[in-house]
Amino acid sequence: MSNISKTLYKKYKPLNIEEKDNDDSKEYNNIRSRFLSILLWLLLLLLLIGAIILSSSALAISIKNGNNNAGVNNTCNNTCVNGSSPNVSVGFTFTGDPGTDASVVDVGTTNNLILEFTIPRGEDGLNGNCTGFCVNGTNGSNGTDGVSPTITIGNTTTTSPGTNATVTNAGTPTNVILNFTIPDGATGSTGQPGTNGTNGTDGVSPTIIIGNTTTTSPGTNATVTNAGTPTNVILNFTIPTGATGSTGSIGPPGTNGTNGVCNCTAGGSILFSVDNTTQTVSAANVLTNVTFNRNIYTTGWTHTVSSTIFTSTTTGNFQFYTDILCGATGGSSTFLTVLLKNGVIIDGSAQVSPIMSSSILQHVNSHFITNVVVNDIFIFQMASSRATGQISSLNLASILTTVYSAKIYAIQIN
Repeated sequence: MSNISKTLYKKYKPLNIEEKDNDDSKEYNNIRSRFLSILLWLLLLLLLIGAIILSSSALAISIKNGNNNAGVNNTCNNTCVNGSSPNVSVGFTFTGDPGTDASVVDVGTTNNLILEFTIPRGEDGLNGNCTGFCVNGTNGSNGTDGVSPTITIGNTTTTSPGTNATVTNAGTPTNVILNFTIPDGATGSTGQPGTNGTNGTDGVSPTIIIGNTTTTSPGTNATVTNAGTPTNVILNFTIPTGATGSTGSIGPPGTNGTNGVCNCTAGGSILFSVDNTTQTVSAANVLTNVTFNRNIYTTGWTHTVSSTIFTSTTTGNFQFYTDILCGATGGSSTFLTVLLKNGVIIDGSAQVSPIMSSSILQHVNSHFITNVVVNDIFIFQMASSRATGQISSLNLASILTTVYSAKIYAIQIN
């Protein structure tokens, strides 16, 4: 280190200059370091030149005095010989501690000089971004307290094997919400087959008994439960009722039931008989007896099934109602219905109705009141202007009912 550098260092070292951690200070320090490095190499070069000059002077003196050291005052008493020119080379260069002296040492011989240099390292430069002599700046104010962040684990999503795992912050720098995406591991190779297990003990043959069977509502679940033990099984069944099936086709007519008991108020006698067969007139414009093959009510009356005669067993006034469902093939026709009492047409019983089309069945009906005494005989008759006139019933499957071909109804009113 030069005397000027040492003086400056000693002069300003007590100032205890602090570092300034900014980019300008770092750039200045880099420039200063490069300058000191160049200065040290120049000093090294000067020392080398000085060493060469000193070596040359010594060589000149050696040549002048001679190699035998016998002569004095540069005169040879005997014959003098010239000295040889020395070889000069640079050996190692060492770096000394800051503040130590630089030195050059010859580790060779008189004619083969090997110069080794020791050059002290420069003192650490002063920090700061300034020109000329620098002084320490004042300490900066303390920064504001940092905010301790909160960290919450958010969603964890599993992706396909081979994709990259990721962690993202779905929140803020102070309210961290970490979402993880983690790929499935690849399917491992099939493991070695396991060893066979030991044989189990012989099982016990169970006894199985059918227990209770319970019927539940349609739509509920069927169940089977074991009310016993594993070896003494008692099976209880719960079976729901099946849903109502679709309507089947109409079956054949049932047999006539027994006469019911009439709870009628006015006298209590009632007659209600029907027929569901097809009946044709005997000839055009001729009254034909109508038969009835089913008795629904015959309280106060007698009637043989599929016959034409109704016999009264009571006395009183009756409200009558008669009806037929009729038609005629071959064109339009006119129908007539009457009710005979003891062979005479009852006043008000006759009903005439034209049938306008052969393809349509039409009702012809009448209602009237007449007096009845015990053993009166009643016969219902019909006639058609065409010999093809007939009565027929209809089965209406859609509403589960039958439209009868003929009906007679009578109820005692007093």
